[in-house]
Formats: sequence, structure tokens, C-alpha cells
Amino acid sequence: HESCDKATCRRLQVLPYTLNFKQPSADAIVFVSDFAKKTGDYRHLSANDIKVLALTYMLEKQIVGTDHIKKEPAVLPATYIVPSKRSGEKTQIAGTFLEKKTEQTTSTSSENIEDDEHSKKVDADEDITESN
Repeated sequence: HESCDKATCRRLQVLPYTLNFKQPSADAIVFVSDFAKKTGDYRHLSANDIKVLALTYMLEKQIVGTDHIKKEPAVLPATYIVPSKRSGEKTQIAGTFLEKKTEQTTSTSSENIEDDEHSKKVDADEDITESN
């Protein structure tokens, strides 16, 4: 067969059975290529990958049929995973640069009032314990 080198062809000739070589049809290659483009997988597939997938599709279509095969890829909702950042723990996200943020404490006026009331209460408690 034209797709194998001489050494491979010689080894295949001694097998106790006959190998039938098949090539995928142009329609099968188009179907697989279009499907892979829609899923975003096309750029990750080699020409041989597409041929193997197309041949598998073609044989499945001939022998079993295509009623159980999706014609269009399923549209799934996007899932986003946001890593939690615990204090003191470094978050490593591949391919990103995380700039260090300087911590600034900002407090609202209501927080200041609560802090002042708490410190007055603590001072009063200390005065009571000192006088006893």
C-alpha cells in the first residue's frame, strides 16, 4: 500500500490474513473538520488525526448509521472557577501575572465610631479593675 514504507509493507505481507486499507471519504473529512472547528479542537488536530476520525465516522455511518451521532456540538454553559485566595497563600494561575497589592486600611466613619466606643469601654473596664 502507498501509505507504508517498504519494511512495513514486507512485515504486513506475512500476516495470516489480508489487510484492507481504506481512506476516508471527502464528505467524512469535511464533516469531521467542520465539527472540530465548531468545538475549537480543529487547530489541535493533525491531518492524520482528522483522517482517523473521518474514517471512523465513515465506517460508523456505513455499518451502524448516524442517528446516534451528533450533527452539531452541544452548547454547554461556561463554567468559571475562581481560585480562593487565603491570606498568606500564593495563588498560581498558569499564564497570568499577579501584581502585589499594597494593603491600605480604609475605614468608614461608622467603623471609627464603633472603634472609639470600644476603646472607651476598654478604658472604663481597666479603670474599674485598677481601683479594685
